[in-house]
Amino acid sequence: MESCLPWKNEAEEEVEGEEEEAEEEEGEGEGEDEGEDDEDEEEEEEEEPDPNQQAKEMLMEFDADGSGELDREEFIEMMLAKDQGWTEDSADQFFDQLLLNFDRDDSGALNKKELRDWLSSAQDS
Repeated sequence: MESCLPWKNEAEEEVEGEEEEAEEEEGEGEGEDEGEDDEDEEEEEEEEPDPNQQAKEMLMEFDADGSGELDREEFIEMMLAKDQGWTEDSADQFFDQLLLNFDRDDSGALNKKELRDWLSSAQDS
């Protein structure tokens, strides 16, 4: 699932790191009930990021011309900025696939709704 969502905002990463540290500290003094703790952790699922909020953040950060859409250049810039192993060519090809699947208004760019639809579909898969 994360392969389709090549970024996390810094706040999410910080919270995840703090949660992991807290879980490690909680487990240090316990010994007898380790099996029960593992079961509880499996039942707790991480809450998925809100696609609407993610789309809004993407536009706020990378919509350089203020059009309310991410065009090809802005999208490639976003993917490269997230430093997840994307190249300009791979981001360009991925953008083509997103346009085919999510550019409902055929604008050649992805608006907030189209970005949200993409992010939602990535979470569902």
